[in-house]
Amino acid sequence: MLKLVISALIRMEAAYLKVWTPTQVQEGFGAQVTRLIGSMKPQMLDPFVLLDVFKATQPSGFPDHPHRGFEMLTYCLSGRIWCEDSLGTSQVLQPGDVACLSAGKGVLHAIVPATHTCEGIQIWVNVPSERKLESPYFVSARNEDLPIVQGEGWDMKVICGRIGEETAPIQTKTPTSILDLEISPGASLNLPEFPGHSLCFHALTGAVTIATTELKQGSAAELRSFPSSLPLFSLTGCRLLVLAGQPIREDIVCQGPFVMTNRAELLRAAKDYTESANGFEACSTWRSQAARQVCSL
Repeated sequence: MLKLVISALIRMEAAYLKVWTPTQVQEGFGAQVTRLIGSMKPQMLDPFVLLDVFKATQPSGFPDHPHRGFEMLTYCLSGRIWCEDSLGTSQVLQPGDVACLSAGKGVLHAIVPATHTCEGIQIWVNVPSERKLESPYFVSARNEDLPIVQGEGWDMKVICGRIGEETAPIQTKTPTSILDLEISPGASLNLPEFPGHSLCFHALTGAVTIATTELKQGSAAELRSFPSSLPLFSLTGCRLLVLAGQPIREDIVCQGPFVMTNRAELLRAAKDYTESANGFEACSTWRSQAARQVCSL
């Protein structure tokens, strides 16, 4: 079986993957973050602005803070994650649950562990400039409601977007598909094409060979060219996060919690937040119960 897979890889069209090592940072109130997108290498992967794998142990977390101009997905890996925002949301994510907060013109929120320790993934997805100041909203989906595509030796859960005929309950404004793929030891599959999309992989556990490039646990890779067939093979077994997103190809300026298209919009976001105006009216009154109980703030 292994010889057949290797032979197929040698014959396939060229596929170039750029592999990088993540950055370890501390964010929020003492939370530990493995940053795969959002540091200098790479700074962003249009339309993905940030990709973090985070771990927070009480009393650490991400207490009250603002956002504007993008959508943020939170995917729970272990423990339980308490999400709360100025729209009135107060929800606890169980392992396998996913939430999407569309920040729009402005929202305040907090993410803290609802159990002693929690682990999760956070993904920031940019939105087109004409949609950045729309009304904010929150939507979530339970693990049992997410569709799963199965094959011989692999399971692919659709966290967001769609793959083939399977559509997740959560759709982002910018077309994206986010997949949680588990491959058994010795199993292989061909990844469906995502024409014109940016593609990113992150090995959560184990190791996987994508085309002719091995991706080990903890590392990530961007697919720079997509052949007609992209085989994935794992000798040891692995859990792989797959991000596919349609590039917006617009100017983008990021600073802290704001993702805008130019410097003037960024300054306006900071001013509106400071003055509790134009989407940030709740700043003067809203305080999350989550942060008060967990982070003691």
